[in-house]
Amino acid sequence: MSFIRPQARQTLMRWREAIVGIAFDGVGLATVLGPTRAHLIFGVLMMSLGSILMYIGIQRARFRTQGGMPPGSEQVDRLCMQLHATRDT
Repeated sequence: MSFIRPQARQTLMRWREAIVGIAFDGVGLATVLGPTRAHLIFGVLMMSLGSILMYIGIQRARFRTQGGMPPGSEQVDRLCMQLHATRDT
């Protein structure tokens, strides 16, 4: 039994890289505010990694589909079938 609705689970899985990037940014920010220079360097590295993950995650989430095919491929396939059908007649 799941406590998360299937639609919410799909949305979370779609945006998972961006969510992990936000978490890295938060941990990096908390580390930057630490007392030593080592914390500062490590925190900046974490925030850089988090920002990169967010950027990549947003790009992937925008184009991720349910069927596994890239967006627009179904329209191209349909158009090719229509063109092929008109040539045969």
